[in-house]
Amino acid sequence: MSDKNPETQTETDQGGIARRPPTRVGTGGDSEKYVCSSCRRRVARAKPVLPCMAAYVCWNCERSGKWMPILESEIENRVFAPWSDADVAHANEYQRSAKSLPFICALGHALVADCDGYVCPRCNQKCLSWTYPWILDGTWKNVF
Repeated sequence: MSDKNPETQTETDQGGIARRPPTRVGTGGDSEKYVCSSCRRRVARAKPVLPCMAAYVCWNCERSGKWMPILESEIENRVFAPWSDADVAHANEYQRSAKSLPFICALGHALVADCDGYVCPRCNQKCLSWTYPWILDGTWKNVF
């Protein structure tokens, strides 16, 4: 099934959570390159579900209200930098884990945490100044 939403995303997916299929697949000629996080269909166009993470929702699921994209301003439990060394260690462990959906830059590169926020090592720029408390305190390990 193909999605008819005129908006497209340009970032590259780093894969899905644990054993789930990646949320963006293939390159080049594959016209159905996203996997909707709600209906699990492969679609040509999708919107990010979460800011700075490679999880997408197709136009049909968004329109039906099954799963709506969340704006960064709607996230109430953000913890802004600066962070402690222990916080940074937990954040980077989360970013490297096969069980996580890592934060990404606009080009789809996985970010690295430092005391001032997340940076993209490939783009060499600061990308994000917040994260979730469950990432910083390591409780994400108990959920997955």
